[in-house]
Amino acid sequence: MIVDDDELLQAMGNDWETVQAVVRTFLRALDAYQTELQACLTANSVVSVRETAHKLRGALSSLRAPEACADATALESAALDGCSDELPSLALVLMNSISEVRAHFSSPKYRAPCPP
Repeated sequence: MIVDDDELLQAMGNDWETVQAVVRTFLRALDAYQTELQACLTANSVVSVRETAHKLRGALSSLRAPEACADATALESAALDGCSDELPSLALVLMNSISEVRAHFSSPKYRAPCPP
């Protein structure tokens, strides 16, 4: 499951407008974090990769995106363990998962003015 829509709606008090606002906010945050992650990888900063992966994990958890959240956790753990050789491939997996989350949230039900 890319996003647990029911859990997301429930976490937002069953308020569809709140869900839509939170999704918009977190998608903007994901943009910033992805840019930050790329810069960290380019700089080969394991500590910064870990910190950015942690932020991504939090955002993806808030969006109820379990698979992408697990990928962020894997990247954070590898960075914490100092496995710098694994970071680029784990970051790529995470970026692909984030793309799936974005695609999920680009569906009409997340852009519609009222619940589906």
